[in-house]
Amino acid sequence: MKMKKFLSLLLSIAMLISVFCVIPVSAEGDEIEADTSWYDESGETFTLTDAADLLGFASLASSYSFEGQTILLGDDITLNTGDASTWGTYPPTYSYSAEFVWNKAFQGTFDGQGHTISGLYIPSNTKHGSAMFRYVEGTAVIKNFTLTNSYIAGSKCSGAIVGKFAEGSVAAKSLTLSDVH
Repeated sequence: MKMKKFLSLLLSIAMLISVFCVIPVSAEGDEIEADTSWYDESGETFTLTDAADLLGFASLASSYSFEGQTILLGDDITLNTGDASTWGTYPPTYSYSAEFVWNKAFQGTFDGQGHTISGLYIPSNTKHGSAMFRYVEGTAVIKNFTLTNSYIAGSKCSGAIVGKFAEGSVAAKSLTLSDVH
């Protein structure tokens, strides 16, 4: 009988503790996979709303130029958290890599709509350069967003936003970069 009372009391205490205690769960262990389901080659306007969409955009860049299409940021997007100044030595979990393909330069419009991209990590790729948009040509428009707490490493053809303009194109004269921080 004493054992039943003891177990009953123990169970009651456990239930009370569970009501008042919140155990935080970290999302850092969650995997982010590139999501390209938002893209339809025949569409005109697409909205990126999370890190998976942004990684999907990077993976699509090796196959599509986005010419005549508009990519919008629908929300602030954080790819990695932590201090970007340490990422050269201690890389974060997720790497943004827009494959550098000579015949697939970005030629569309990327409008951040005032949103922020944070935690972009692009490791050094000395063979092809590094940037959010590695290769740009035509009348590409890249505007209205802030890039913060990010790490972009590279040498030749590297930059935070644009790495290389197409040779012989009017990209250097007609590319619009506005309100990009």
